[in-house]
Amino acid sequence: MLRDKLAIFGALAAAGLIVLNACGNNKGPAASGGDGGAGSEDAGAGGGGGGVVADVCAKASAYDQQCGGNACMAAELADCAQIFGVFSSGYLSAIDACVSPPYQCTDGGMSSTDNLCMQSKLATLAPTLAQSKVKTDFCALCPDGQSARNPHACSSFFAVTDGGSSIGTAILELNDSVAEEVDQGCASGSHDSGIADCDVSFEICAATILEHTIVLPAACMTDAG
Repeated sequence: MLRDKLAIFGALAAAGLIVLNACGNNKGPAASGGDGGAGSEDAGAGGGGGGVVADVCAKASAYDQQCGGNACMAAELADCAQIFGVFSSGYLSAIDACVSPPYQCTDGGMSSTDNLCMQSKLATLAPTLAQSKVKTDFCALCPDGQSARNPHACSSFFAVTDGGSSIGTAILELNDSVAEEVDQGCASGSHDSGIADCDVSFEICAATILEHTIVLPAACMTDAG
C-alpha cells in the first residue's frame, strides 16, 4: 500500500521521517509538500525554490562526506537538484531547519530530535490551492463514512498523527505539479479502479503516481547500490 511504499522513500510515518534517503541511503522516492501561500511555484508551498533545494543538496553532500559514499550516492548527488525539485519549498525548508550535522550515518541522517522537529514542521504545513483541490475532489468521491477502512478519510486527509501519516500527507509534501497529476488521475469522477472502498482505491492510484515521481540513477538500481 502507499504508506509502505512511501516508507522506503522518506518514511512518511511520523516515527521515521528519513529525509536524506534520496541522496544518502539508495532507497528511492520520498514525499514533500508545502507551507507557503497558495501561489507561485517558487515562493509558495507548491514548488521547491532553487535556494532551499541548494541548501538541502549541500546537506546531502555533507552527509555523504561524513558517512562515506558509493556509486549510487555519487550519482544521486549529481542529480540532487532534480530529485529534491519535486518537493515543495515548505517541505524543503523543514528539512533545512531540522536536519543538521553531525548526521546519523544510519536512519537516513536523522536523529530522534530531527524526527520530532520534522513532525512539528509537517503538522503546520498549509496546503496550496492545488493540494486543497485534491482534498476537495477526494472528499466528493469519498466523504466521511463511506470508506470501511477509514471512516474519517475526508476529514483526516491531511492529518499527521503519532500513528503515522494520512494519504494526504504525501500530497501535502509534494509540489503542485504532482498534486495536480494525482487529482486528475485519482480524484476525478472518471477514475474507476474496480475497488469498492474509495479510500483504498485512491491510495493505490496515488501510489502508482508517487512511486514514479522520482527516477533514480542507473547506479542505484541494484541491490548493492
